[in-house]
Parts: sequence; C-alpha cells; structure tokens
Amino acid sequence: MRKYKYIKFAAFAIILVLFIIKVAEVNKKYPQVVYKDIEVGETSAWTEELELTINGARVFSSKEAVDRYGNIILNDMVDGIDFKVVEVDATVTNKSDSNAIGYLYDLYMENLVFANGIAAEIQINTDTDKLDVDLNPKEYKDVTLCYVIYDTQFNDKEWDEIGSKSFWISGSHYPVKKRWHFI
Repeated sequence: MRKYKYIKFAAFAIILVLFIIKVAEVNKKYPQVVYKDIEVGETSAWTEELELTINGARVFSSKEAVDRYGNIILNDMVDGIDFKVVEVDATVTNKSDSNAIGYLYDLYMENLVFANGIAAEIQINTDTDKLDVDLNPKEYKDVTLCYVIYDTQFNDKEWDEIGSKSFWISGSHYPVKKRWHFI
C-alpha cells in the first residue's frame, strides 16, 4: 500500500516538474508584452513603412453626431441605446522610398476594458471614407477616424464622464504594443 503511495507521489512530482519546465519555455519564447505610450502630436512608427501621429480627438454626444454626420447614421445604430462618437484627427506618413498602403481598419480605439474598430456607418460620412490609404514615398495624409461607443458598454458614472482622455489608438499589439493617446 505504501509502495503505491510513493509511486503516485513520484509520478505527480515528475509531471509537476515537466509542467513547470514547459511553462518556463513558453514564457521565454513569448515574453510579456511591452507597452509604448505615445502622446498626442508625437509621431511613431505604425508599420515598417508608415508613421502615425494623433493630432487630437473629440467626443460627440448622439445628438451632436447626428448634427455633424446626418440622420442617416441612425439607420445603423441600435434603437434605444445611447451612443457617442469619438472622432480622431491623425496623420499617416510614408517614411519609405516606395509606395505604401496603410490599412486604417487595423487601428483600434481601446481602453483598459474593451476595443472598438472604426465605425464604417459614420466613417463614410467623413473625408476619409476609404479605409486604405495609398501613399507615395515621403507623402503624408491627414485622416479622420470615427469610433462609436454605446452606453451599455459603461456604467452610468463612467458614461457621463467619458472624454477623449479615456481612450487611445492601438495599431500594433505584440511584442511591443504602441498606444497613441488622445490628450
């Protein structure tokens, strides 16, 4: 009886050691993400060829958004749920010596809880209605990015206090996650 007890203990110890070794190998191969925060007006590499600068952001209530973009945007909104629109002014620059394409839909608006992609139903009403920006060498383009947030994503206190400082744009995620802040 005791013999089986020792065998079970030894087997458990071996499995535990093997598990710890495997976890250590994975952690060594895929280290923890490193965050790089970029302030408003500061330029940083977005891709190998492109740089991104966030020039500023504004948050519009649902009424202000309808005034700005028209009643047509209500067709794509969920009835009975209040929303706000975050409009971001940015500049994309091609720093390379060849043509480059930037895919704006790869830029997510995030906070510590969630991430939202560009709201196509509003984006088509801006001067940046195409979500891919084709740039010649050393060329830059000012773009507008629009994101929608809903009151169901926040509690009442957070919803009333939401401003552009609550979010950032993220365009790269691993191993270095760049976060372009709005203020």
